[in-house]
Amino acid sequence: MYRDKLLEKQPKWILNYTSSMIDDREIAVEVINVLEVHVKHLIEKQLIPKSDGEEILNALKKLEKDPSILFSVDAEDVHEAIEIILKDKVGRSAGWISLGRSRNDHVATALRIHMRKLIFELMREIINFRRTLIDKAKRHTDTFMPMFTHLQPAQPSVFAHYLLYIEEEISTHFDVLKNVLIGLVDRSPLGSAAGIGTIVPIDRNWVALKLGFNDLAHNTLYATCSRSFLNIPASIVTNLMVFLSRIAEDFIVMCTPQFNYFNPDKTHLATSSIMPQKRNLATLEILRARAGECIGFLSNLLCIIKGLPSGYNLDLQEASRNAWKILHYAIDALRIIGDFISKLEVNFEVLEREVNKYLMQTASLAEYISMKYGIPHREAHQIVAEAIKKYNDFKSILNYLSGKLNVKIDFPINAKEIINLINVSGSPNKLRILEMIGKAEYKVNEDERWLKYYFEK
Repeated sequence: MYRDKLLEKQPKWILNYTSSMIDDREIAVEVINVLEVHVKHLIEKQLIPKSDGEEILNALKKLEKDPSILFSVDAEDVHEAIEIILKDKVGRSAGWISLGRSRNDHVATALRIHMRKLIFELMREIINFRRTLIDKAKRHTDTFMPMFTHLQPAQPSVFAHYLLYIEEEISTHFDVLKNVLIGLVDRSPLGSAAGIGTIVPIDRNWVALKLGFNDLAHNTLYATCSRSFLNIPASIVTNLMVFLSRIAEDFIVMCTPQFNYFNPDKTHLATSSIMPQKRNLATLEILRARAGECIGFLSNLLCIIKGLPSGYNLDLQEASRNAWKILHYAIDALRIIGDFISKLEVNFEVLEREVNKYLMQTASLAEYISMKYGIPHREAHQIVAEAIKKYNDFKSILNYLSGKLNVKIDFPINAKEIINLINVSGSPNKLRILEMIGKAEYKVNEDERWLKYYFEK
């Protein structure tokens, strides 16, 4: 309907090519909500007849409950579809809805509201996952396991330490999302019109307040053409997905028969159509693949925007679907990996054997020799390496070093005892683990309180 007077009717196949109706299903409710506030403001300001405004609002309320009718009409986008439906329902009065409003500021507002909603959902899942990790860590402060570098056994650790490493990374992403939400996403563009504002006396602060925004996107050009509120959260969440993919890879490896550290719950497994013995970690493999997809979606998003001149361009309608895909994938991934870890069973006997099997005590031994006998660490390191070259069991290594240094080296043989010697903040030492659990619990409680307050205010 927008092109009727200036341009001739478009062939349907061309309209289908440029239309955003398929993607607009994602934001249809938000678009309607924004329009409702705009119409209420026009009534409040006595800029349109009250009876016409109320008629429009009644029709919009019905659309909000069931927006499916919008997708039965041929339209450039959901904005035009709404106007077509309103014109059919309320007649000439529908023409008031475009007063003081452009699709440019309208869609930017709806997109920000939808991003805010998805970030909230994501942050809620982050909270849930962190609680799962903390609860699991409490039960495994004494579950010893190897810590790896280069996928090789490196030093002794405990399972709780590994779980708390995940929790801290996820918690950091929560903090970054919180800052981006407050400082970037939660700002209202409404009232900016096409890019320079409007002669209609729109009170931008009033409509921002009614839509639950924290602040304004002040500059009207910035408000309408910037998509940093998509790009930056999408970048953070893609990084989160990359991290979750690393964790998925860890567990895929550690749950193989060769490692056999853990037994995954059967709900996360799939079988082979030809090999009856196979137990494939299907959910984590899909998560790992989707992390790769998110990198692609982020690349799409940035590449669409990078060549655009300032001001609104229709290319932008092709960008947002990539951001939504990233957020939806991350929300699903957090639920999956949280459920996986909560149901994971530990093979204690295997880990008990593994933690003392690979001479992982030797890094601490070299440090002990350096400090105890006043030998520069590099020399101590080389002496221990020389012993390892000759012997492959820890007792023999200690005997060799005692003879070489002409001392009786009194150093723990059991890897568990070595962890007790490591007392730096954040280490697997049990006291430090309990300290980290306490801090993590306090922070997750504070974060949950903030999240509830912010979205209920």
